[in-house]
Amino acid sequence: MSNEERYRQYAFEALFGLKESGSPEGLEAFVKLVMLLTFADGKIADEEMKYIIGMTTAAGYPTELVEHFENLDPSTINHAELITQLEGQDDLNKKFLMYFAIHACWADREFHPREREATYTVGQEMGLDKGMIDDIARLVARERELKREIIQTLGFDQWRADAS
Repeated sequence: MSNEERYRQYAFEALFGLKESGSPEGLEAFVKLVMLLTFADGKIADEEMKYIIGMTTAAGYPTELVEHFENLDPSTINHAELITQLEGQDDLNKKFLMYFAIHACWADREFHPREREATYTVGQEMGLDKGMIDDIARLVARERELKREIIQTLGFDQWRADAS
């Protein structure tokens, strides 16, 4: 097992409580769909791209794949093809995709209405109902609020202007 594979295994468990990260092909489709959702408002903000690249790097994605994402034009992503590639995923993976995507969409401190609508559409195409997407969005909002509180309580806000 390479160090990259060891780190990916560790990161997925430490960051997400998952024992496996899935196949590279599935991971690529997963991240491309997240990119497509963050692009629903017409752009991927720098903060959104930093979140996507940071999380894929921290999760141990192969360097070539991370660099591919950095240079990918989101307008070239085929939505229908990604949905097809992700068919057969279990509900846990679908919910996790939405969780990751909502975090990415909110990285610029706004979960834009078009991003929210896109998450509903994609979620429903994958078999998740709107209520589940709303539940995940509420969890992400609570997590972001807790993060702000931690930063403020520990005094980290003196180095960081925003706590998002």
